[in-house]
Amino acid sequence: MNERLVRFDSRLQKDDYINLLWKEMDRDVYLLRPEIEWPLSVDPLVWPSIFDSKIFRQDNFLRHRLPLEYIEVDPSIDDGAYWRGLDHMKAHYEAHKQPNLRGVFVAIHLFSEKDLTSDMVPYVIEGNIQCVLELGPTTPTTTPPGSEFLGYDVADAAWISGLTN
Repeated sequence: MNERLVRFDSRLQKDDYINLLWKEMDRDVYLLRPEIEWPLSVDPLVWPSIFDSKIFRQDNFLRHRLPLEYIEVDPSIDDGAYWRGLDHMKAHYEAHKQPNLRGVFVAIHLFSEKDLTSDMVPYVIEGNIQCVLELGPTTPTTTPPGSEFLGYDVADAAWISGLTN
């Protein structure tokens, strides 16, 4: 199994969304283990990012369910590949966060049987459609010292979790 750090993010603290987003009915429908107190996932519909982009605002149903001010990110920042630079992400977070917004910094790793040394990982969907997952370099290239392992998720190239959806 090959592993590669692919991006960073800042996700909402549990107390800022868990009771509004993960009601009992939602837990029963979407979670394999509904008793999990705090579902963590690479999927931002499961564990929301504190960052928001104008281009996704119309389709982001979380903004309507959570009474929070997200940090807006212009699509031109980080070339639209949020966030491959940890220091860049932290600087944007510090410059734009609201007093009531608290983030959990995460590093997301990709595990695959495929070779992950290239920035392009080819894959096939629906039997014959050729696609590519663009990775790009991260800074740093490894998880920072003192980081805590949170767990694994199974997700597709669009970060949709197969364990929760």
